[in-house]
Amino acid sequence: GSQVTRRSYLADYGPRLLAQGYPIVPIRARAKHPGFAGWQKCHADEAKLKGWLSNGFACGGVGILTRDFPGVDLDVRDDKLVNKLVEWCEIHIGRTARRVGQPPKQLLVYRTDTPFTKIVSPTYADASGRKHKVEILGAGQQFVAYATHPDTGKPYEWVSQDALADIAARDLPTIDADKAQALIAYFTSIIPKDWTVVDHGRSGGAVDPSIPAEDAGLIHGKPPLADLPSEQLKKHLAYLNPDMGRDEWVLVGMALYHQYNGGEDGFALWDDWSAQGVKYKRSEMRRLWQSFKADLLTTDPITAAWVLKKAGQARKKNSPLGGFRERYVLIEHGNLVCDLKKPPYCAVSKLEEFRNATANIRHSVPAPTKSDPDREKLQPVHFAWLVDQNRKTAQGTCYDPAKPFFYQDERHDRLWWVNEFYLPEFDDGLGGDIAIFYEHMDYLFPVERERAWFIGWMAFNLQYPARRCKVTPLHVSLPHGTGRGFLIELMARLLGPWNCTKTKMSVLCGEGNGGGFHDYLNKSLFCAIEEVHGSKRRYAVSDKTRDLLTENYLEVNVKHGVKRTQAVFTNFFFMTNHPDALVLGEEDRRINVFSGPEKARERSYYNRLYAWLDSGGVAALRRELTDRDLSDFDWQHSFDTPARRLMIENNQTETEILFHELMNAPPFPAMTFAQIVREMTKLSERDAFDTNIEEGQLRKLLQHHARHTGRTRFGGRNGLVRRVWVLDPEIAQDTQAIRKAVETCGLV
Repeated sequence: GSQVTRRSYLADYGPRLLAQGYPIVPIRARAKHPGFAGWQKCHADEAKLKGWLSNGFACGGVGILTRDFPGVDLDVRDDKLVNKLVEWCEIHIGRTARRVGQPPKQLLVYRTDTPFTKIVSPTYADASGRKHKVEILGAGQQFVAYATHPDTGKPYEWVSQDALADIAARDLPTIDADKAQALIAYFTSIIPKDWTVVDHGRSGGAVDPSIPAEDAGLIHGKPPLADLPSEQLKKHLAYLNPDMGRDEWVLVGMALYHQYNGGEDGFALWDDWSAQGVKYKRSEMRRLWQSFKADLLTTDPITAAWVLKKAGQARKKNSPLGGFRERYVLIEHGNLVCDLKKPPYCAVSKLEEFRNATANIRHSVPAPTKSDPDREKLQPVHFAWLVDQNRKTAQGTCYDPAKPFFYQDERHDRLWWVNEFYLPEFDDGLGGDIAIFYEHMDYLFPVERERAWFIGWMAFNLQYPARRCKVTPLHVSLPHGTGRGFLIELMARLLGPWNCTKTKMSVLCGEGNGGGFHDYLNKSLFCAIEEVHGSKRRYAVSDKTRDLLTENYLEVNVKHGVKRTQAVFTNFFFMTNHPDALVLGEEDRRINVFSGPEKARERSYYNRLYAWLDSGGVAALRRELTDRDLSDFDWQHSFDTPARRLMIENNQTETEILFHELMNAPPFPAMTFAQIVREMTKLSERDAFDTNIEEGQLRKLLQHHARHTGRTRFGGRNGLVRRVWVLDPEIAQDTQAIRKAVETCGLV
């Protein structure tokens, strides 16, 4: 099989950005920063770009220095607020290139003639604890233009009409410090009332053009805090969790680097504190520490004051009730409790179970008596949590791949939901072998175009779990035991077995036991049907599965549950050993029919294949599929294949063959049903067939391919009344032409 080479964003976009006039810097792979000292001093050209590509940056990304090209970073996790901010920027500053890395957050790119340092809005926390702020990146910063996002594993995407590499730098709208401050003021004016300020931001300022950019930070930088001995700083660090978010963990390192001017005492303090966490990686500590020197060159470096502030906030949260407020959500429907610190698969429990589990977590509460007015007693914290006004509360649970774990209802801002959807976690997949996977795909899908589409379909399921593919793949393999079950197992590994289901074709068509239930559509991303074959009713698949395969909202009836209309995210995978498994019409665009191999392989081949599932290959494949470019993947229309044409031909009855021959060259543009039967019989006799026209099937065919005009009277007031079928759409509105056609054909 052909393994896809990992993409080099620096090679692909570096030359184009240089040609457009942008000051580029290389970005380390799986990071958001250059990762080397002095990157603010870079003056990129073709020679320097060539050097970066040869010394470790080839697999990374490309960034833009923001001294002359500020980036408006909307670090806001609320869709509505982001849309308002984008609209404000486009009206008051100008429409420009917009980049998305982790939706709904966006970054807008501008240019400036009067450079300024970074301006940061206050940081706000919403009721669920999510933080929101706006940063205007200026002198001493950079932003990622093209790379794979280290958190999502997907490429950054330019969602504007033109991507940055397609816009000349001189054509960008201009921004200055006043416009930036006006944006911050607008942001603070639209913050919901129940959000709280957790950081007051930075005001920024103009850059003196007479001072080189690399020296500005040294002149205007903040001095280390005086009278702060290491032992005292160590006590403050003890309040902070070393397994906090990576961004904040890095800021702690920057603060200590600044306080100790990069000295070993500062590194030892940061290393000892970090080693207490489960995420500690000794191998990356020294490299990151050395990269913090770049922060000293900025006009507003991170200092130990930030550590003291975070420690103070942590102390306030250390009360047991405060911890309960942050951690637990009461779910009204079902009387449940969600633990936000647990993985989604075990986060929800019954209220009684929650009480039992937390009964040993107690705090002192006033219990005065006449003899002892200062008396206190120990009480389980969940007593106070249940009646606390600031307790988190959700309406119920849901299943939505497009939403976070705990989120606010878009239709009613007082309602919150706990999302049961989650995907499996993988390591970075580096070093995993995916050649075995591609070898099997070459075998299962001998036709290159069909193979490429199916691999794209797998990637589509991973990249867009909230979207239904409008085309269902049907794999036809005449021999049994070709290893298609491997694909089902692989999809379960990639998407999580809890997101995958199986069903039978009879159940999908609503026949037999279980035909009235839709458990396979409930809380699933992927459903496999391993034995697709003809239904009891010839047109059942076409008539009954049309909506089930494509609609985004369906009435779902779950066994032992309640029938209700809900969002559906399931994509189907059909398999069959019968080349006539489904009745497909020429116009049907919901199913892609693919050819399989001609014979099965030896047992050792499949042993090796299934053993691969337990290696690091699945993680490597997931990384490759999430990085795969799907711009050319058609998820809305099927295409013609040899297997599709064969399936259509194999399912045609003699009535269908004669009907389609008649429709290819209708002898009259309109006829009655009896006239159509007569003309088809003539065709049968011409070809020496002895065919009895199946009138029930013929009516079905006419309903699909012709237009019914209702009853028409011929031969005056007392003449014959006949139903007429229009075979030529050009006369569909011409009553006289229809009458003439039927009379010319000769009434029967």
